[in-house]
Amino acid sequence: MDNQYMQENLYLMLFYSYLMTNIMIKNIVNKFPEVAQRFESIDEKTRYEVDFNYELSFK
Repeated sequence: MDNQYMQENLYLMLFYSYLMTNIMIKNIVNKFPEVAQRFESIDEKTRYEVDFNYELSFK
């Protein structure tokens, strides 16, 4: 893990995983009304973060 290239690659893969997780959350929220209700009950900061990353992924 001392290799700079490997560290950068790891950070990039973690970021991609983070974005894909947000996409998955939004897709599930859009498909299931029960999940959408639960999603609306979480704090505004977390909802904004998921929404922002979802939109960022498709621009």
